Amino acid sequence: MSVDAYKKNERQGFSKRLSSRLEHMDMPLSATALAREFNLRWRGANITANAVRRWLVGEAIPARDKLGVLANLLDVSEDWLRWGSKDADHEETFTHSAENGTTTYVVPKNSTSASMMQDIMLLSPRDREYLRAILDVMLRHSREGRSM
Repeated sequence: MSVDAYKKNERQGFSKRLSSRLEHMDMPLSATALAREFNLRWRGANITANAVRRWLVGEAIPARDKLGVLANLLDVSEDWLRWGSKDADHEETFTHSAENGTTTYVVPKNSTSASMMQDIMLLSPRDREYLRAILDVMLRHSREGRSM
């Protein structure tokens, strides 16, 4: 494989992981939306939607400092986002049974999500319902551009 083909393959893999994670987090697959969220967390000069578009279509991979911010935004490790991982030890599975069926959640190990899922699973079913209601209100406010 030529160096160019290898780099293209790397960029496409990154793009697939990025798109997959955005989808998993119910974030829009939009360069403009991702640039806006990224710039809220980035301390440097704002990145453009065009730069993010290049990430999404597999034309570019962000520099390491930007990759860290992006990984934090997506709640994954930098290594997974940049290189991917075939190692199942990087994920943790949580199963929740309810009257309407069983739901399985897969989150990166050692992530904020894994820790939060562990805490949530310790709550009583009634307390999880309260938490769900609170999250619904917070997400609605977030989508409307308001903070609580």
